[in-house]
Amino acid sequence: MYHYGPYSRHFEIVATPFPIVKLRIVFSALVCRSMHSRYEHALKRYFRRIFLTIVVFLINLHIYFRILRTPHAFSPNIYSADAEYKSPIKPIGRVFIASNHWNTAKAIHDFWGEALLSLVKTLGAQNVYVSIYENGSYDNSKESLRWLDEQLGNLGVSRTILMEENSHWEQLNDRPTEARSGWIYSKKRAQYELRRIPVLAKLRNRVLEPLQALQAEGKGNFARVLFLNDVVFTV
Repeated sequence: MYHYGPYSRHFEIVATPFPIVKLRIVFSALVCRSMHSRYEHALKRYFRRIFLTIVVFLINLHIYFRILRTPHAFSPNIYSADAEYKSPIKPIGRVFIASNHWNTAKAIHDFWGEALLSLVKTLGAQNVYVSIYENGSYDNSKESLRWLDEQLGNLGVSRTILMEENSHWEQLNDRPTEARSGWIYSKKRAQYELRRIPVLAKLRNRVLEPLQALQAEGKGNFARVLFLNDVVFTV
């Protein structure tokens, strides 16, 4: 007779052939291992949920303090041209601000224009030069830039705002019939297509042309060149 003790979960084996005893012991071991594996997986899932909860909490905390608690983050009217604004930073030298625009009327109207005015006030109107190049937009970007040009003029900012008369569609369809710099032949469409990188480089060089002109006149002593995309930013 085999007995596992009074506190054992296993039953007694009485006058049982050895192979059957061995089989039952192996079966019990497998059951214990399976229960242990299930408990281990459940424990891992529990700690994983706790970890994810902590991560989500920290992200929300970061958003709260860095965005929602940022002064004037969602109050663009505070950056109007008529508002008084004292620069909280130390002088960093003259800054050449360059920006390319295409179909950005809504961005300029909703946040970008006011944010740029705030940046100019922070740096000091006498310390910046603003260069903007608009490339054949389909929307009201030109009208928005004319409004921005007027606001910058009220602040006494030196600036150059160029607006392309030809639409982007007209530029794309001005296809050459033979090889030309900035174009690549597409066998699939059997026509020349603009190459993206040379086009973008050309647009950025175009917005930097005023800087080259100022340097030629001996007025290009800028400490920094700042490229601004049509993204949300605050000062």
